[in-house]
Amino acid sequence: MSSLSFKEHSEINLLVIARHRTLLRCLDSKSSIIVNLRPVADAVSGETVKVYVQKIAMRLGEYNLRGHVTEKRLTLSKWKLQPLKLYPRGDWDPKDDDWSEMGPLLKYYRRVRAAGKRPVFEMEQVLPGQDPNDWDSDPIIDASDCMADGFAEQALLMMEDILTRDMRCIDAHAHLGNWLFNSARSTRDLGLALRHYQVGVDIGNLTLGKHFQGVLPWGLIDNRPYLRALHGLGLCQWRLRWFEPAEKVFRQMLWLNPMDNQGARFNLGDLKKGKTWSENHSD
Repeated sequence: MSSLSFKEHSEINLLVIARHRTLLRCLDSKSSIIVNLRPVADAVSGETVKVYVQKIAMRLGEYNLRGHVTEKRLTLSKWKLQPLKLYPRGDWDPKDDDWSEMGPLLKYYRRVRAAGKRPVFEMEQVLPGQDPNDWDSDPIIDASDCMADGFAEQALLMMEDILTRDMRCIDAHAHLGNWLFNSARSTRDLGLALRHYQVGVDIGNLTLGKHFQGVLPWGLIDNRPYLRALHGLGLCQWRLRWFEPAEKVFRQMLWLNPMDNQGARFNLGDLKKGKTWSENHSD
């Protein structure tokens, strides 16, 4: 059996794969070994935790650590994840669309329309665990069904398996965020949901870079995980009353997907009217 790259009474960095009720499942990148870290800390899949390791024990063939988390941060670039691919899918021209029904919301499209024709792309979607012989199989849907049926722990284990296979599965991060967002009873819950969404967005941003000028239409289905994560991030910020960051996210959504299947333009309109998330939604 492989050995860990660290010893007791040392400080190390681990990549969080999954957060459970009593522990964190983490990756020691140097040895590629999955470890259980206790006590549980408020970290989410895709974040890095710096840990002072107090004790290492082997139980049922797995390494179990007891330690103190001294720092949490999102540093995906440190883990050298392979950026997702972008596939060109022609061009989009605002002149080809009918803008007559936008009314007062048309003002949010000034930048989009002024930019003119832009290239369209579809982002690669990784879906670990999908049966290659059955295109209808979808482990994300299976985990969602499990959660909807009330088997939360099993659903989380299914997501853990997906992210253990490939941390770049944006849809897993978006769904983990959705589960927390929809059941949130506190600011802490919303903060954790936001960080799940942020990880998904940042994974996509590894591909897009800082100055992406293309279009990612919702109609190209492999773009949807990234757009879902971005939408969740904006809603979380709005619900937490972080109005300026939320507005920035919703404007980015319109830039990326001018067809706006997710209703970012309506959220922008409500934000500009000074409405809070709770005024438009039941908690």
